[in-house]
This record gives sequence, C-alpha cells and structure tokens, in this order.
Amino acid sequence: MTVYNIQNQWGGSSAPWHDGGVLNIGNRADQLPTALHIQSGDGGLSFTGTMTYQGEGPIGLRATRVTENCYQAENQWGGNDAPWHDAGLFLLGARDGQNAVAFDLTSKDGQTVTGTMTYAGEGPIGVKGTKSPGLAFNATNQWGGSGAPWHQGGQWVIGCRPDQPVVGLEVSSHDNGKTLTGTMTYKGEGPIASAARARWPTPTAW
Repeated sequence: MTVYNIQNQWGGSSAPWHDGGVLNIGNRADQLPTALHIQSGDGGLSFTGTMTYQGEGPIGLRATRVTENCYQAENQWGGNDAPWHDAGLFLLGARDGQNAVAFDLTSKDGQTVTGTMTYAGEGPIGVKGTKSPGLAFNATNQWGGSGAPWHQGGQWVIGCRPDQPVVGLEVSSHDNGKTLTGTMTYKGEGPIASAARARWPTPTAW
C-alpha cells in the first residue's frame, strides 16, 4: 500500500508548509500511483474521477467513505460499461470533522507527489508529499464475543523503517486517547519504547 507523508500550504507560494498527515492513494504491489484527479459532490462522503498507475493511462476511480478520512475505492478500465474492481482502502485527508472534497495530484516517479487538495468549506491548498516506508493496514474491530461480526475499523499506518515491518505493538492511553505509550517491535529486534500523540492538522490561518 502506497503511503505518503504530506505537507500543505495556504496563503501564497511564499507561505510556510504545514504538516498535512498521511495519504494512501494506491494499493498495487510494485506499481506506484502517478496521478490522482478526484472530486466529491456530497461534502466528502464519496469521490469520483481518475487515477493513474505507473506504466498505464488514467483509469476510473470511485470511492465511498467508510470511516473518518477512510474510503473504500474501486477502479474501472475498459470503458464506461466495464466492471468496477476492488482497489482497497484509500486514506484521503487528515482533519478531524472536516472532509477533503478534491484532489489534483501528480507524480513523476511515484516517490513524491505535488499538486492541490481542497477541504470542505475552503479553497484549494498546496500539497507536497514523499512516499513513506510505513505500512497501511486495513483494520477491523469486533465486539460482542468471539462469534460476533467484524466491523470496518479504518486504516492504520504503522512503522517508518524500509524493509523492516512492525511485528508487535502494545500501547495504551492515560489521557483519553490524546497520546499512546507502550512498546513496539520491529522485525528482527526486541520491544522498544514507543510514544505517539494524536494529530488532526487544521490551518491556523486562511
């Protein structure tokens, strides 16, 4: 799964760049995305448009929101009457309670992305991002006993080391979810201390 750590810019080309969270906009092994052009007409509940993977032309994309900033995506190629194919979960946006509604991103090599995105109630803002070595996991949750159904839990992005995935995670929070502390384990190592703070980037000025 292709994850990018991004920054956003608003206020002109000389304005500072701000932490923009993470995006996952592709789920093909060894084939990186090189373009994403999608819009939402319903406030970020769904998206339609096109995307492009390396070595191909643009293909259709439609995505429906399943949890906060997390969308079930499908791709279509071969014409308007062709079938739609499961494209996995996309992570689109990183603000609490403010959905993204448009993306216009391109990449020359799949390693970096540039362009613009738009959050509901705002105009377009700049985007620049770099591919992350972190892995995106499609999480599910279960309650009501071992025989109860599993429910969509969104997407978790874990780790930051190339070719060394996380194989263990044991954390808890003592401040109602604002921070998580505990241990994590990378492949081939023992547990190491870990601390994380929740982040929901929002602009300080527009």
